[in-house]
Amino acid sequence: MKETTLVEAMISSCRRSRLFELAALLVGGVWFVVSVPLSNVLFFPGQFLYFISKRQWRLHNRRVSRFIIGSWIWITTKLYGTRYRITGDAVPDGESAIVMANHQQATDIPVLFTYAMMKGRLGDSKFFAKNQLKLVPFLGIAMLILEHLFLKRNWKEDAPRVVRMFSEIASSGLPVWMLLFPEGTRITPEKLLRSQEIAKEKNFAVPRHTLLPRPRGFLAAMDGLRNCVDAIYVVTIGYERGCSSLMDYIQGRMRTIHLHVKRYPVRELPLDSLALDQWLRDRYIEVDKRMEKFRTLDLFDKS
Repeated sequence: MKETTLVEAMISSCRRSRLFELAALLVGGVWFVVSVPLSNVLFFPGQFLYFISKRQWRLHNRRVSRFIIGSWIWITTKLYGTRYRITGDAVPDGESAIVMANHQQATDIPVLFTYAMMKGRLGDSKFFAKNQLKLVPFLGIAMLILEHLFLKRNWKEDAPRVVRMFSEIASSGLPVWMLLFPEGTRITPEKLLRSQEIAKEKNFAVPRHTLLPRPRGFLAAMDGLRNCVDAIYVVTIGYERGCSSLMDYIQGRMRTIHLHVKRYPVRELPLDSLALDQWLRDRYIEVDKRMEKFRTLDLFDKS
């Protein structure tokens, strides 16, 4: 037992050294760069399954996704020593869910992937992405194969594709973690100011740490996935010492990431769209209050 403690202390000491940081950056950086084109190579042998069985095609793609993204998570948690502090509701492993979170940085996505891995749903995670990302070499192809949906930020054009995607997910019979950022974009001081102005105009509670949620994506998800998910998770993400960048994440500079999770069974949510809109805004008022405390304490309440 003492030997284990000594080894852990040595590893912890190494992580604080500049040499270890540079070595970890080299190893992690190389793998992050190599793994994306590698995913295309691993996806390729199973693509013929699309014409035989879409279910088997999706299962193959999920296995590749779990391997590639799981390796990123191993690097950040084991090599870099990034820790996750989870508070809030106890969430059962393996259930299908719509997972909503406040959106601060691109880092939010791998953070939610890590939580999905903890709950046995890593390969089943999907999210909306900017349309431009499909043009990124290798990454765009991987995201298309994994059926992430690229949005043009024009609801008239996006809505039919969103509805079709949810229909395919529902009919596949496979588990799903649908990741949503109802704010629609990452928070910036300029966007927050505009969101506060809109809140005052509409007599809504004025946010200080989140943007006003946009209901369209959430309402579409509830309409298309209500019968194939068990719950809605409202996740509040907190980064110690302020919002961290994706580069901080890749370089292993994020020591502790905080997630506060509230679970809401789908059967308890209203059916009416106006009531769902209000429900979403109420949840984001709570998220904003949670972030207010976190900014002071670098901790979320346990409840």
